[in-house]
This record gives sequence, structure tokens and C-alpha cells, in this order.
Amino acid sequence: MKEERRKWKSIHLEGCKKYKSQNNHFCRITDKAREKWWYEQCAELEKHERQGKMDHLYRKMSQLTNQKRKKQSLCVRDKEGNVLTDSEKVQERWKEYTEDLYDKENKPHKDDMHLETDTEEEDVKGPPTLFSESEAALSKKRQGRKKEWDKKGAI
Repeated sequence: MKEERRKWKSIHLEGCKKYKSQNNHFCRITDKAREKWWYEQCAELEKHERQGKMDHLYRKMSQLTNQKRKKQSLCVRDKEGNVLTDSEKVQERWKEYTEDLYDKENKPHKDDMHLETDTEEEDVKGPPTLFSESEAALSKKRQGRKKEWDKKGAI
């Protein structure tokens, strides 16, 4: 059909009418074929959804929508306004940007951070707590709770 259509395209006047009719016929056929194909694809997607095959559904959707991730060349400007295209420099610039974005005036920097060590002397702290003292404190606390429960139960 394509060849016949091309043949009539080159002939003037009489061929023009014949070409238009051939072209319209060709368009109708291709439109019907395209519609049928889409109908079949949608039916397949619906079948996958009914069966709960979401992995097949998403794979088919990505094929139909042609969502292939293409490796894009990234262009980013540095602080001076120069365009950076090297992936390592772009990554470094993003790191710099996010650090500047989240940098607050009162935020401590790595250089300023240090851990405080235990500098208090033994005599300031006092003697260590004995096990018997800890045991006595716990039993007192238990007795106090028991008395509270007795009072609540009596009410």
C-alpha cells in the first residue's frame, strides 16, 4: 500500500486525488491497528493487575511509556558562576551546597567539638556507693509503693 501511495504522490493533478484517497485509507488502517494494539496492551495490564502480578505490571508500564533512564550530563555552576561538567566536581559542588544550606551560625564545627573528660577529683565526688546502701534504698522504695497500693485498695 505504501508503494502504491508513493507512486500516486509523484503524479500531478489526477494523481493528487488518488494519493489523498490512498493516504486516507492507509491512515484509517494504521489507526485501527494502533487502537487494537493499545487495547491488547491495556488488557494485558488489567490481567496482571487482577492476578496481583505487580512486578509484571510495572515492567510492562515502563516498556510502554519508554521510561528508560538515560545517563544525562549534569551541568552545575560553582560559587563563581563557572559551569562544572565533570561528575566528581559536580558531586563536590552539591556537597558544598548542602553544607552551606544547612550551616547555621551557632552550629558547632568539627574543629570546635571535643569531648569533656571526667576531671573531677575523688574527694569532690565522694566515696563510692556501697551495695548495701543501694539495696536499702530500693527496699524503702518498694515498701513505700506497697503502702500506696494498700491505701488505694482501701478507698
